[in-house]
Amino acid sequence: MHHSKTVFDKAFAHAEHTKCLFDMEHQLIALVDNHQQILGVLQFELRDDNYAQIETLATAAEKKGYGYRLYLTALAALSPGMQLIPQACQDSDVCLDIWYKFYMEPDITKTSLNGTKHYRFDRDATYSHELAGLNPDIICEQWGAWEITDDIYTHVKSGELNPHPSNVSFTLPERRRAHIAKTVTPYVFTAAQIDALNKCLSLDYESLGAPAADILRQGVSFPAPGQLVSSAQAA
Repeated sequence: MHHSKTVFDKAFAHAEHTKCLFDMEHQLIALVDNHQQILGVLQFELRDDNYAQIETLATAAEKKGYGYRLYLTALAALSPGMQLIPQACQDSDVCLDIWYKFYMEPDITKTSLNGTKHYRFDRDATYSHELAGLNPDIICEQWGAWEITDDIYTHVKSGELNPHPSNVSFTLPERRRAHIAKTVTPYVFTAAQIDALNKCLSLDYESLGAPAADILRQGVSFPAPGQLVSSAQAA
């Protein structure tokens, strides 16, 4: 699996033409462009004082770095030291791929959730398939043999296999967190904007750029980046 630095670079290459709006009150993050078009939206939930969990993600296009940027924004905009947990149910292979990239990035801190109330115990065929993505060095024949003998989780527990991303929390090193946080604009969405964002989240990941999404955006005014509220105004 390749290192995700290229994805990070792509996600921020055109940052001057986009803005991440972070609404802590409604636990929503929107990525918009200079034309107020919604490029992506992410919803999270505060689990307690130490953990936040991703709930849903949708972006207007795949392989543009939008989803990765929204996930990084969530990591950076939360309180320093707060840990981010992947969604309990992966919405798509694209979302799962973002967590794989996070897991493989050496400077992102990964902490096992084993022993916490956030640990995921349900295991099924889908879980095993997703777990295999974090262990690309294991050949299919070996994986199949472990599935038959139900030994996969023994190897996870021993540390021989990487754990499923939903059982890992992520934090950014402070320097990187502070750098990304500078690109985030505190914001409070209007009721109409929240309605549009929620409708976008209800669409399939691949469908946010479809005509139906354009209809959702009509009449919903996101201010141009130059008109966005400042941190001082939002405080």
